[in-house]
Amino acid sequence: MALTSEDIRQKTFETRFRGYDTEEVDVFLEEVMADLDRLHERVRSQEQHTKDLEDKLHYFDEMKESLSQSVLVAQETADRVKQKAHEEAEQERQKALEEAHSMQLQAQEESQRMLREAQSQAEEMLAKASNNARDLLKETEGLRQQGQTFQARMIEALQEQLRLAQSAEWEELLHPTLPGDQVEGQAFESQALALEETLATAEAQVSHPEGLSVTSTADDNSESHDTYGMDDQLAADATRQFSPEEMLDLQRRIDESNRILEETQNLQADIEEAQRILAEQGLLETAEHETVPVPDSEAEAEENLGETKTFKLF
Repeated sequence: MALTSEDIRQKTFETRFRGYDTEEVDVFLEEVMADLDRLHERVRSQEQHTKDLEDKLHYFDEMKESLSQSVLVAQETADRVKQKAHEEAEQERQKALEEAHSMQLQAQEESQRMLREAQSQAEEMLAKASNNARDLLKETEGLRQQGQTFQARMIEALQEQLRLAQSAEWEELLHPTLPGDQVEGQAFESQALALEETLATAEAQVSHPEGLSVTSTADDNSESHDTYGMDDQLAADATRQFSPEEMLDLQRRIDESNRILEETQNLQADIEEAQRILAEQGLLETAEHETVPVPDSEAEAEENLGETKTFKLF
């Protein structure tokens, strides 16, 4: 049992002879009681402080346990969120890849479709241009032959008229003895000179590179030979076959041929430009191997029709 200050105060001792001084003993006991009270108070204070510390320690232990649980829950939550975010990101990535692949396929299909359409249109346009060029070549050759026939007949008619003007009968008329006949002879002489100039102009057109040229083929020679064998009446009829209206119509058809040729050349240039643009954009992958062949007749048509640009009848 712990000794208290009250126990010391209540303690009594028997007195004997030659014992301690009671006053000194009482004073010392008072000091001991005071120290003991202080010690007891200090012990109570330490016990209270210890109790408080134990309470705090218990609180912190509980908090630690709670924090540990919270940390575990937070870690688990973070792991779940991270896993879910990773799964969602993977799903989004797969979805984006699928969409990109689908868009790429659609773009490729669209580009192939556009390429096929462009190639089909180019082939149709070039085929149409080739057909037009062939038709134009045939028509131009027909016009050329008609012009050559007309020119040959005109030259022969002029030569026939010049031959008649230079005959003996005309010589007698051009050298009259009477004054009235002299005036009439001068008129005939002027007409003969005009015919000679017309014939010289026609012969110059025959040899001029920019005008009409009479070819020296067997058919033309045969036709010229037959023409030279005509009589005067047939030559005169030949010159009357081409009226001014017919000459205008012939020139109009030649101009139309020139216009069609120019449109054909422009169309070919547009096709080449379209193929170049498709090749630059990567849509024409086989442009060097799948070009539309140009018929040889078109080149021949352009070469032959190039002369018609300077072909003028009058």
